[in-house]
Amino acid sequence: MCVNQISVKANTFGTFLLPPFQTGFNRSRKAGARGSAFYVWTKEGIDRVLGPDRAKVFDYHFGVEPTGNAPEDPQGEFKNKNILIQRHTLAETAKKFEFTEDKAQQILAESRRLLFEARAKRPRPHLDDKIVTAWERADDLSLRARLRGAGRPSLSRGSDEGCRFCRGKTIARRQRR
Repeated sequence: MCVNQISVKANTFGTFLLPPFQTGFNRSRKAGARGSAFYVWTKEGIDRVLGPDRAKVFDYHFGVEPTGNAPEDPQGEFKNKNILIQRHTLAETAKKFEFTEDKAQQILAESRRLLFEARAKRPRPHLDDKIVTAWERADDLSLRARLRGAGRPSLSRGSDEGCRFCRGKTIARRQRR
């Protein structure tokens, strides 16, 4: 997968999860122990949602470990938790489980959908809704360039809505004086 494909996937997911026209490009989801709990998984939690057979494939592909997979955890926030990071290619996963790549892709897509639905039921992290418009403009320019480079200009809808949102929330210098 090339950088443009990854960027478009990340933007598509981010736009779906947190629409820019509601809250800018959402740089401000709270991190830390409570905020990160929304995004990480225990192995047992994954097994419970996916079932043992599907979980084996998912765990291998995303490097899920019973004791967690965070490479460093100085504050102990990720004890026994897994940050979902693709550790193996689709071809490697298919080969390991003797599936076709299409079958592996289907299992992983269904697993992501099930986990996304389960995660949606968790309490969301606090939203700090301040918007730094300089970041929004930089993100907008970057997003538009990635979409053009990936041949996906139709996805710029989120970028356009993000710009309108920022313009609507910006206080003009004359009004602040």
